[in-house]
Amino acid sequence: MVTTQDVKNMVLFAEGNPEMMKTLKNLNIFDYWVNKYRDFEEMLNCEYPALVKLWDIDLHCLRLYTRMEKEMEFYPGKAVMFKTLAEAHKGSILKDMETISEVLHMEYDDFFGLE
Repeated sequence: MVTTQDVKNMVLFAEGNPEMMKTLKNLNIFDYWVNKYRDFEEMLNCEYPALVKLWDIDLHCLRLYTRMEKEMEFYPGKAVMFKTLAEAHKGSILKDMETISEVLHMEYDDFFGLE
């Protein structure tokens, strides 16, 4: 879970890091990026490269459970269980994205308008 202080630290770091600044600004319309890409992990790597490390464990579990879901296709009950676990980790990442975006909107007057 991302806290307000975590986001403030990200903004401080972004002041001297253009990649982080671009990544944070992409959170203004994160729903757009989520819908634009077919592959969730590719979207994270392309649009949020500076934050991928933040979601390292969730991404590992997402990959693992997605692979297990495919391997268990002949065992529907198990496949559904692994799909549910994968979706939970994806949901965790999306919740962090939403939280960061909300903090940026609340704590900084015109963060997304600044260049």
